[in-house]
Order: sequence, then structure tokens, then C-alpha cells
Amino acid sequence: MFKQFKEKRDKKAVSLMISYVLLIVIAISLSILVYAWLRGKWIFAKPECREGVSLIVTNYACNNTTKIINITIENKGRYNVTGYYIKGADSKTQKIMFPLKSSDRLSIVENGTYYFFGWEMRPLKPGEEDSSVFSYSVSGIKNPLEKIEIAPFITLNEYNIPCDKAAISQEVNCV
Repeated sequence: MFKQFKEKRDKKAVSLMISYVLLIVIAISLSILVYAWLRGKWIFAKPECREGVSLIVTNYACNNTTKIINITIENKGRYNVTGYYIKGADSKTQKIMFPLKSSDRLSIVENGTYYFFGWEMRPLKPGEEDSSVFSYSVSGIKNPLEKIEIAPFITLNEYNIPCDKAAISQEVNCV
């Protein structure tokens, strides 16, 4: 009698163990499916810049002896813009462009990345203007500045998202 009871108990333990293994396998499978679905939908989708972001250069003034350019930018788009990437070239046909540096100590410019309103990092609202002073003396530009390229960006979740479609290229005459 004791032997029969032991065999039933062992079968019950094996059955219970198989059910736990199946439960774990189902839970892992469901988590993998949910992860793959979310990865494609929300979590890992690359954020894109909205259509309707637009910056224009309203005015510029150059001084080739000090190699400084003062640029006034206006937000002509429908959305706030956090800043822009600015590059310059000493030839109108040159494809390789050099990042410009800020001449203003209050501005944050690293590798041509300019944030509006310096340390406050307040975005430029539609219709607002911002004037900035840049130096192109240490950027690798040897001749007078002839072309600038400005690509705006917006900030989402602490990441700068470039608006490549809204990039502008402007010829300047810094002689």
C-alpha cells in the first residue's frame, strides 16, 4: 500500500513540475511577443522632426578681419525650435563644411550646435527672432566665409532630433 501511494505522489510531483515549466515558457513567450510589438510601435521607434519647422536668416553682418559673423534667425515655422546646427564654408561649391564657434560667452555652442537663449535653453517660438555672433577663425576656414548651412533641431526627451528637411543653405559675402 505504501508503494502505491509513493508512485501516485511521484507522478503528481512530475505533473506539477511540468505545469510550472509550461507556465514559465508561456510567460516568457508572451513577454517576447509584447516586447517585439512595443519595439516596433512606441519604445524604440526613431522620433522624427515634425513637418512645418522652418528657420530663415533675416540678416547677417560679417567682419572678415576679426572673422566674426552676426546672424539673425527668425522662426517662420509652426513649432518651437530648440536650436540649430551651423556650419560654414569658404567656397560656394565646397561640400565639406566646418562647424562655427560662438563668440558670445553666454551661448552654448559645441561643434556647431547652438541652443537658443544660452543656458536657459528656452526654445524659439514661431515668429520670434534670435541674433547670434559666431567666429569662423578656428573652424578651419582660411578664406572669407562664403556659405553657411543651418539645420534646426527640436528636443524631445532630452534628445536633439535634427530636422534635416528644414536645413537651409545661404550664401554670404564676408569680404
